[in-house]
Amino acid sequence: MSDFSFIPIAEKILNAVMKHPASRPFSIPLIPGENCPDDYHKVIKKPIDLTTIKKNLKAKRYKNIDEWYQAVNKIWDNTRTYYGADDIVSVICDEIEAIFENEYRALFLADNVKEWWEEVNTLREKINNLNNNPPKEMLYRLAGIDPTKKICSQLFTDRDVRLFIEAVKLLKSHKDHEKLINVVVESQPELATESRNVDIDIYKLNPATFVAARDFVRNTLEEAGIPYPKKWT
Repeated sequence: MSDFSFIPIAEKILNAVMKHPASRPFSIPLIPGENCPDDYHKVIKKPIDLTTIKKNLKAKRYKNIDEWYQAVNKIWDNTRTYYGADDIVSVICDEIEAIFENEYRALFLADNVKEWWEEVNTLREKINNLNNNPPKEMLYRLAGIDPTKKICSQLFTDRDVRLFIEAVKLLKSHKDHEKLINVVVESQPELATESRNVDIDIYKLNPATFVAARDFVRNTLEEAGIPYPKKWT
């Protein structure tokens, strides 16, 4: 996330934590002699609480999620520093911290994962589009390429194609043939109807599809202990 787009979710997390009855000692500003020991501010130089953090959020004093997260963690650190890990106040603090972390993971991390997946899918679509539809200017710049023809037959030698055909013949499992078809169709959906007859014109494959299909066949044969052909019959 960037800018201040994290603020609404951060506020939602704080509200959820502050609804818990045990959060009160950590939700209000600490005033020596009233709700904290007299020497508290002598030991803790940077006191902080959930209400103050919430006000800082609204005032946009945290530039990003990390600054906000560190501010909240400062509450737990201050508590354990002053009272010690075994004090009842620190035990309650541990419980509230756990509630905060659960809310944080449920809302912020889930939102980040969703955002990440959206970016991945967008990039995947762009890559597939570039693989299947190379720019015409790129075709013209590749020496000896006729832009009116499929580029697979021009970028791969006759030997490459023949060895691939021989390799496909070595696939004994019907399931492997189906997987190969899926590899082709995933890269070039327009060949879906043709591929179901398991009789694909190899020269209709674009370079990305040919490479993906060849790599699949090579890996499948290697897993079965069969070397990829070096000559054809």
